[in-house]
Amino acid sequence: MNSTEENTMLNLGLKLGENLKKFRLQREFTQEQLADVLGVSAQAVSRWENGTTYPDITLLPTIASYFEITLDELMGMENWRSEEQLKELLGQLEENGSKGLIYENILLLRDAVKIYPTNYELQFRLVNQLAFCEYKDGRGLSEEEKISFNREAAEIGNRILSHCTDGAIINQTTQQLCYIYSSLGEKEKAIEYAKKLPNIGCTDTVVLGDLYEGEQQKTHLKRAIKWYTSIFWCALINLADLGYRNETMSDAERIEIMKKALAILELVFDDGDYLNYSGTVSITHRYIADLAMSEGDYELALSSLEKAAQFAVMSDTLPENARHTSLLVNNLEYGPFNTIKNYDFTDCKELYDKMQADRYNAIRDDKRFIAVLEKIGRYC
Repeated sequence: MNSTEENTMLNLGLKLGENLKKFRLQREFTQEQLADVLGVSAQAVSRWENGTTYPDITLLPTIASYFEITLDELMGMENWRSEEQLKELLGQLEENGSKGLIYENILLLRDAVKIYPTNYELQFRLVNQLAFCEYKDGRGLSEEEKISFNREAAEIGNRILSHCTDGAIINQTTQQLCYIYSSLGEKEKAIEYAKKLPNIGCTDTVVLGDLYEGEQQKTHLKRAIKWYTSIFWCALINLADLGYRNETMSDAERIEIMKKALAILELVFDDGDYLNYSGTVSITHRYIADLAMSEGDYELALSSLEKAAQFAVMSDTLPENARHTSLLVNNLEYGPFNTIKNYDFTDCKELYDKMQADRYNAIRDDKRFIAVLEKIGRYC
């Protein structure tokens, strides 16, 4: 067990192994006898009791039932049901997410769902983080690891759908399963799940905007506008077909779509207060630069890289807290936990690395290109 996992277990106070041994000895059972009852090896029981590994979550009700105790008693939950401790866990998850420490969140959540086996929000968070994770221990995940994480997420997600009765969590899980199965190459299954989701007009974002009144309505609608902006941007990125699956679309058309994506962002944040959307603006300019190189438009490529660098620096130097000033989102607060990412490097570092691609060889010696590298290099 690595140090991160050890700290996680210590923080969560998991008493499963200790309690398992206590209740086994009360029954005067050997590890071998308990293993026979549960259909596992004696070595497995030994590892559970010394905290090296833990039983599969599906075994926990059987173990508790056999000892005639509750799951809480088996898990040592007496000191772990308080809202304050759960709030502390959620705070750690948010902090990790803002730093791109998604794998660390997976470790936390794998243990947390053992402590809260019927907390479907935590189970959904684990599904989300497994599907979102791209890096582990300072390196990118291998294809095998990505598939393994997605398979684990799919299993947990379907377990949520089988037992959870919370409509919001069911819809969120169903949505996540669409992307998980798509990533696994099971497109038909992904479409099947997608058809179970409500259409956009049936969401609380839309309906509450009609029902709220006064300041509550204004705040809700402003938040909805930020959400719609993200959805619209993603739709335009997909429409631009940057993966070149649509052979009838030209790079010039893709550039025009990217410019419209920028126009949407400029419309909403007309005061220049992009805050946590600065990274999105930077990426959009980089996409345009990539496409401009394919078109041989080196001037557009250079100007787009300069803007990409400007907004990458802005993203990497965001204040601890700030409020939007643009009319459509005026007074909405930004904090460091509003940005969740699945990498732990800076936006400048990502841009710097992307600029090493061969597509930029034609302008690599241009002084403007060199100046961009020097500018973002200070934040790598």
